[in-house]
Amino acid sequence: FVGYGQMEAGFPAFARQVSEVSTRTIGFAFAANTAVIVLMQFFVLRRIDGRRRTRVFLGLVALWVVAWSVLGSTGLVAGTLAAAAGVIVFHVFFGLGETLLQPTVPAIVNDLASDSDRGRYNAVSAGAFQVGAITAPAVAGVLLDRRLGGVFITVLLVCLVLVAVLALALEREITPEVNGVTRG
Repeated sequence: FVGYGQMEAGFPAFARQVSEVSTRTIGFAFAANTAVIVLMQFFVLRRIDGRRRTRVFLGLVALWVVAWSVLGSTGLVAGTLAAAAGVIVFHVFFGLGETLLQPTVPAIVNDLASDSDRGRYNAVSAGAFQVGAITAPAVAGVLLDRRLGGVFITVLLVCLVLVAVLALALEREITPEVNGVTRG
């Protein structure tokens, strides 16, 4: 809900309606996102190796809090070069967060599952992503259509705080091995 679903639907709507930037700027923002992922993925993988997956995931949450906060601030300078820069910076931070997502959540899901239940665990995980992809555009549409851009950003930030709390709760429940900590 606070990730891909909003990045694909809420972000462009906010950028056009609230930040008042061009579709070209939005395109540059998506290009910056792709560049960050391509350029940083292997570096990030080396840096997080052997670290607690839940803590790495908290890094993602922090990056997305910064990203959504930057995007929210562009509404204060709508239609300016600063708004355009902020929209692009949003995607730089969001992309950095994305580099932390794939090495953490799917790995935890798969390490929690027994061989016989792995398909079910992955199906539930994929279903959770789909629920976010379905609900995110609806929520963004309702809030942004009513000119509630600040409420939209606040909802995302509150949800990210909840995600952080859940990640810390999960950390207390899983083994160090499932959390990616290798004993040596």
